[in-house]
Amino acid sequence: MGGCTQPMIMGRTITMGTSIEVSKSSPTIMLPSPSMGEGQGWGCSRDADGAGAGDASPQALDHQRPALTPAPASAPPPSRGRGSRDAFTTALFACFSPGFPTGGFAYSHGIETAVAEARVFDEGGLGDWLADILAHGAGWSDAVLLSLARRAEDDAALLDVADLAAALASSRERAAETLGQGEAFLRSVRAGWPDAAPPALPDRIAYPVAAGAAARGIGAPVTTVLVAYLTSFTANLIAAGVRLSLCGQSGGLRVLSGLGPLIAELALRAAEATENDLGGCALAGDIAAMRHETLHTRLFLT
Repeated sequence: MGGCTQPMIMGRTITMGTSIEVSKSSPTIMLPSPSMGEGQGWGCSRDADGAGAGDASPQALDHQRPALTPAPASAPPPSRGRGSRDAFTTALFACFSPGFPTGGFAYSHGIETAVAEARVFDEGGLGDWLADILAHGAGWSDAVLLSLARRAEDDAALLDVADLAAALASSRERAAETLGQGEAFLRSVRAGWPDAAPPALPDRIAYPVAAGAAARGIGAPVTTVLVAYLTSFTANLIAAGVRLSLCGQSGGLRVLSGLGPLIAELALRAAEATENDLGGCALAGDIAAMRHETLHTRLFLT
């Protein structure tokens, strides 16, 4: 075997019948193409004079190893400043992922009542119910409130949006849902991105306002954060529908995919909306949220 031992390259073992070529001027190791001839072995390719790399001592090969240049001790770390693309991209993926600790899995937004009363009983019904919630209910209102919070000129204006959002909750459970998730969201953001949310904000705040404040703090584009928020909002309610046996996981993905164009449209509209654009008419959803308070058997908090 010429003194060679069976090598590994990037975790891949080079087996019998595979030869490699090591260039003396470069640390690159080239694997042969499938068309290479037989009889070249697997150990070490030989130079023109017949000397194999496996026949050389380790000391003789030292001069072939490339020198490693250490990074200067004073080299600056990657930018994590406010408004940098890396900052808001990472934050958006984290803040609106299913694993972000807002407790969204505990809320059905009244869907549990609709299922108990046989108003929604299958995948198609879930999609129709959520489309109305998005276009005419809390989905649209939350999007406008988030946009207003993101575009607030100062902390005083942000606090005004927070007061408005709390006042718009249509029932006790709706207030508990938005304030509970907002509090958890803000606490988690402050743990991971301490400078994202103004310290003047109260701990208990409506979820869309907390999201808008964080987006304002990291400089995330308003339309981008609206799409992320509405997608997360919809996905949480679809997950509730899956737990209530309205559909399976594949069915839930079909519902989310079908609502994608509506989410994109709402995000574009809400990006420039004002307080005058607030409002909706999803009465069945609001009543379902109210009736959930007296539902005998419940899986969800709302």
